[in-house]
Amino acid sequence: MKLIIQIPCFNEEENISKVLDKLPKSIKTTDEIEVVVLDDNSTDKTVETAKNYNVKIIEAKQHIGLSGIFNRGIEYAIENNADILVNIDGDNQYKPNEIEKLIQPIINNEADIVIGVRPINKIKSFSPVKKLLQKLGSLIVKIISQIDIKDAASGFRAYNKEAIIKTIIYNDYTYTIESIIQAKSKNLTIKNIDIEVNEQNNRKSKL
Repeated sequence: MKLIIQIPCFNEEENISKVLDKLPKSIKTTDEIEVVVLDDNSTDKTVETAKNYNVKIIEAKQHIGLSGIFNRGIEYAIENNADILVNIDGDNQYKPNEIEKLIQPIINNEADIVIGVRPINKIKSFSPVKKLLQKLGSLIVKIISQIDIKDAASGFRAYNKEAIIKTIIYNDYTYTIESIIQAKSKNLTIKNIDIEVNEQNNRKSKL
């Protein structure tokens, strides 16, 4: 059972080491863990920092956006025969120690895709308007996709081998919503898992 953990990054010099330091070295339900840093042509020292760790680094030659760099990770996972792919953002929003919980429904054959659901109401750095928009957005995606989605924008996700092969993102903005909408037509099941997140005070959203 091979697990690949991919970390999309764009100018995350201040945060990438915080993520890499806390990634699990082993998980009892997997035989091999490979970490891949996907750098979207950062202009800071994100890549230089990542090179201090024993990880694979894929660098975009130009800025291609979140969906573009995510697709690079999908291609790498297919080429390297991943059984499970976990996506965790490089901004240190998500807690790496939650990865074992995130992949459990896949290990148990309960889902093809697992989405980590953030405690939106408890995130202090989210304004009331942002919390409302997060919930409204997830509701709209739920209606469109006809899948029970609780956090459509969450970037903390796990994919099994079938979902890895079937996921192809076409838009230039983000993969999060399109992959959910695709899941229905591709007969992929999605499960929601509640997670905790790190507070990110004083961080300006890049979206």
